[in-house]
Amino acid sequence: MREPNPNEIEKLLESVFPFWSISKKNEITRLIYEISKRENIPSHEIIHNQEGKRFSIIKSDLLRKRYPYAFIHEKAPKFYMPKLEIIPENKLKINNNFFCPQEIYIEEGIENNYLISRFKNLFPEAQFSYISSLKNYLKNKSFTIKDYNDRRNKFFIIKEKFDFVKQCPCTPSAIPCGYNIFNLGFGCLFECT
Repeated sequence: MREPNPNEIEKLLESVFPFWSISKKNEITRLIYEISKRENIPSHEIIHNQEGKRFSIIKSDLLRKRYPYAFIHEKAPKFYMPKLEIIPENKLKINNNFFCPQEIYIEEGIENNYLISRFKNLFPEAQFSYISSLKNYLKNKSFTIKDYNDRRNKFFIIKEKFDFVKQCPCTPSAIPCGYNIFNLGFGCLFECT
């Protein structure tokens, strides 16, 4: 199935619910788009047989379909669904076949670490740069959606300055799980679900 088209969804909603306000159409357009894309269902099938239902009922049904785990507890969360804007240059392009960073940053003081020679052998086309520290690198950087989408293209090799194994920090105000975790890194790029 092809990617859902927000303009087609808006036209569909206009034909089925011509008296809805623009904000209601925006919210439902976004929900239909996200459900259609995630579940690979045509947009018209998601809104099928909804004529005559109140907006609040339709929105609630679509929210449950879009965010099923948010509705596990009795009290439903409040959602604000902003207008859907698709900016082509911000779309994430993932190549799941292999990991091949284009830029590798090495923190000063670990130039002789064995990982660096391994990375140079594994990724000879990558650009290697030295930075004083990750903290200083991040301090003067402002990040955009494009930077977030390019996160798989950058890799940082730094010296760990904290505990290698520590207790899981768990969610505040929650009963602790009692697990221990490896404090290997952050910003994992493997997109696990």
